[in-house]
Amino acid sequence: MTVQTQTADAAALEPAAIPSADDGIVRAAIWLTLGLLAVRLLTIGEFGLFLDEAYYWVWSQHLAASYYDHPPLVALMIRASTFLFGDGPFGVRALGAVSIAVDAMLVYAIGRTLLGSRRAAAWGAIFFNVSILAGIGMIVVPDQPMMVFWLGALYGVARIARGGSGAWWLFVGLMVGLTGLAKYTALFLGLGIVLWLVLVPSQRRWLKSPMPYLGALVALAVFSPVLVWNAENGWSSFALQLDRTAYEFESLQWRGFVQFLVLLVLMAGPPVFILAATGAVSVLRRGWRLDPGLALLIVTALPLPLYLAVHSFSEWIGGHWLAPVLANGALLAAYGMRHESRQGFGRIVTLARRTAVPVGLAVATLFAVLFSQNVISLGRDLDVTARFRGWEEFAADADRIRREAGAAYFVAADYGTVSWLRYNLRESVPVYQVGEWERWSELTPPDPSLAAETALYVGRYGQSYERKVAESYFADVGEANYVARPIRGDWVETSPAFLVKAPLPTASPLFATAAAE
Repeated sequence: MTVQTQTADAAALEPAAIPSADDGIVRAAIWLTLGLLAVRLLTIGEFGLFLDEAYYWVWSQHLAASYYDHPPLVALMIRASTFLFGDGPFGVRALGAVSIAVDAMLVYAIGRTLLGSRRAAAWGAIFFNVSILAGIGMIVVPDQPMMVFWLGALYGVARIARGGSGAWWLFVGLMVGLTGLAKYTALFLGLGIVLWLVLVPSQRRWLKSPMPYLGALVALAVFSPVLVWNAENGWSSFALQLDRTAYEFESLQWRGFVQFLVLLVLMAGPPVFILAATGAVSVLRRGWRLDPGLALLIVTALPLPLYLAVHSFSEWIGGHWLAPVLANGALLAAYGMRHESRQGFGRIVTLARRTAVPVGLAVATLFAVLFSQNVISLGRDLDVTARFRGWEEFAADADRIRREAGAAYFVAADYGTVSWLRYNLRESVPVYQVGEWERWSELTPPDPSLAAETALYVGRYGQSYERKVAESYFADVGEANYVARPIRGDWVETSPAFLVKAPLPTASPLFATAAAE
């Protein structure tokens, strides 16, 4: 390829190919971001906490450098949010809901830098806003604080891609380190940045500069509390995450992979997915490595979904795990919008452009109504909102049974029940989990004095199953009671509960002492 040809190809990738700035589109992006934020803030207090949200709330009451499942930022975010807005569902979720709007602003900033057009950047923010992530933004997940800093890091690299000074690497290091304090997924962000440096010829010069390595040291320093915590706790959190890579391909096989592909399309929204695919193909066809900015959108979007694609063979993939991919996809969709025509595939792209926002807003409205208004039922097998309902009443009924029986504390075999009880009773009564001791080793210090007391064991599954579990930890298991959880109208679920005494040696971690033989 001649120099002239390379120059022509590079010119084909110039941001000038994107339509010029349109103040109306920018204003639309701003109002859409604020409008969806208002919808989230109006709805997040109208339904109870999911089990993981209650679990993270427990973390927020016992701040630590890290936890068994995740690094600490989600706990810090909830602690700050509840300090400002109280311990109710609104207070737990408020800052997480706000973070989605911050993400949209960062997507705009990245698009403005890489695409060189306020119009294209605004469309990127719009497409990000109408992804299903906006609906998932109504609940608290570690991905919320992670996304703020992930996009912050991507903005820093975007500035470097467009000629910024080496000092930006220190900012990138800070953002990557903070991303790691939110979720271990930061590994894939770091890998994407390294691949970008290696694969894009014009950026390889940074490999000879000390600045990226100084940025890496900054990231490591910021992340170091998690390393120290793991070293002090037998590397339990790292072991948990690494164990998830021990694939059992016979468990899900192709079902999980197909679900992952469908989820990828649905999370972005089919119209936005079509536009993003169009933008990605356009960049790749025009020699993507010639433009470091557009190459950044391609390369940093690859490591995470490739890992999740493989992982889908052994575990169902959560929709919010795809959040970083949605940001890159939204910007590629904005780039892909210029490929409109009235022939062939261009008609599909035109249709996708026209339907992307209405479809996204319809889905966001559906989420808001389903979660905040207990008026639409999808049936007991499909109603995913049922898992958010009735837990306050569940905890109150369990506490009534405990008090009437004279039990001193609760035990359960799953962390969800423990978390719901601790959240809804505001930790007024000791609640322990039998098994999975690592989850609670620092959150619930063992109390030797409780070994002589009666407990109420609360289950979530069938009576015979839960009795067997209770008998594996306690020598004396009484007759079953039932704890009620009202969900909708006459739809009430009941969970078995047993009075238990005389803990066996298998339960000794609960009490930091040897239990009765």
